[in-house]
Amino acid sequence: MHNLQVDARTIKNIHTNKAQAVSNFCVTQHDISNIILAVQNQGKIGFSYRDEFMGYTDCFTGKVIVASCEFPKGSFLDNLQYVGLWVGGIKKSDTLVSIVTDGEPGGNTDEFFTDPSSDGTLRKKSISDENSSQYKDLISEQDISFSYVDTLYRYHTFDDIDLRPHEPLYIKVTHNSYAWSYDYAQDFILFDLKIENIGSEKINDVYLGMYMKSYFGYFETLLGNATLSGFLEDYPSNYGCNYKDTLNMAWLTHRDGVAVEGEYIDYVKRIGLSAYKSNRSVIGLKLFNNLHDKLKFSYNWWVRSVLDETSYERYYFGPQMKKNYRSFQSRYNGYPLGDRDMYFLLRNGEIDYDQAYTSKIETYDPVWVYDYNRTATKIISSAYISSISTLQSIGPLTLTPGSSTNLSFALVCGENFHTDP
Repeated sequence: MHNLQVDARTIKNIHTNKAQAVSNFCVTQHDISNIILAVQNQGKIGFSYRDEFMGYTDCFTGKVIVASCEFPKGSFLDNLQYVGLWVGGIKKSDTLVSIVTDGEPGGNTDEFFTDPSSDGTLRKKSISDENSSQYKDLISEQDISFSYVDTLYRYHTFDDIDLRPHEPLYIKVTHNSYAWSYDYAQDFILFDLKIENIGSEKINDVYLGMYMKSYFGYFETLLGNATLSGFLEDYPSNYGCNYKDTLNMAWLTHRDGVAVEGEYIDYVKRIGLSAYKSNRSVIGLKLFNNLHDKLKFSYNWWVRSVLDETSYERYYFGPQMKKNYRSFQSRYNGYPLGDRDMYFLLRNGEIDYDQAYTSKIETYDPVWVYDYNRTATKIISSAYISSISTLQSIGPLTLTPGSSTNLSFALVCGENFHTDP
């Protein structure tokens, strides 16, 4: 693999009453391991099939990217919609949150864009290129790096609660991600995000989070309506002696592994106009607490669903602890809308129960708020559309002008999570 660098294509001018900027957009892939993963230089990891029906074009190869996160390699099975950074903090007395994505298609809520100081440059390099002048600084067989900022005001990024456009924290993020082809490392990709305060004001009580949302299935027929989520706190150690390794990993999978007519198949079967192939894999995201041992960790999930095809009425739900109960500004239990709701999730310190246990929460549960409308149970059992979002976060920190911190995490995939259709 050669040392590559690209100046991304300019695709549009964005005009607002506060700023005018050029968005240099570029997508490429980690493709050296068993995971083929799309990465966008505006901060998104992955993409929605709704964004580009036939996929994006790779900036380096010119080939169409047909899957957001193909695993295993060569299967054409997709396992991801988006992973993206959330940053929340207090500037003076204002609660602000900047997000890469909240999973909604179309990008109307995107608040990070390519760094104008780098003209959107995305770099792709490898330790295999021993002649590179930067060889000594490279880490993996496939290093990808770029930077993006939240400083662009954009007219259709609008806070419906505060009735204002996006208010930047003035954050610059430098993305570095690493992939290997070695057998022991081919099922994960490592990420390190440097988060810098490039503004003139101190940001207090900063919380950093990674958002994740997935679709599963053959790339032509992705199934977002049957996602199952959970959180794995620990796992028995390989060394035995009843020890457990701490994981703290959020995971997503298809509810039944995309069983096709009651069985798992490893070939493409066409039914009508749709193509199906079983996807029994699971995808997980683990934050590394390399910031400070005393920081607060949170894991939250929430769901949006359409249960009535006639009225297309939407239902929303997210678990809440009684001691932390918040009346969300979206009017939906546990579903965030606006900076203040998002900031609450970033800092609430909850570890939500696994989605599969939702129906077990009864009226007098001592810890969790009971879902009196049984909305969650309806959503989880729905065969129509349900969309699960997860958020892992850590904080608080303080970012003075010019200071920075790093957030590291791993994206991990595993095969054969489902065994019985």
